[in-house]
Amino acid sequence: MNYGKHLKAIRQYRGLSQADVADALGVSRNTISSWEVGRTEPNMEMVSKLASLYRCKSDSFITGNIEVDYVLNDQEQKLIETFRHSSESERLAIQRAITFALLMNKDGGEI
Repeated sequence: MNYGKHLKAIRQYRGLSQADVADALGVSRNTISSWEVGRTEPNMEMVSKLASLYRCKSDSFITGNIEVDYVLNDQEQKLIETFRHSSESERLAIQRAITFALLMNKDGGEI
């Protein structure tokens, strides 16, 4: 199996450098590079750690079916967490603000 292109795409989507990933996993940057170019592949322990770091399912690396859009970046994750911890009235206000912003942007207006 070749994980390389998937590993690189999701790392870049998450805004991480090879050095960031290497530090988080306790491996060298050269190891990350080797995985991404397909010279070597991560073992199952590293696949699990990568999935945790990238906030995706570990079987995505095995199957090659990685939906990059499925993975939330940090800002998206924070927005969802804020929404989930909001009261019903706060959620309604957030939804209205988003709708307003989208309408203004669609019409070329500035917010």
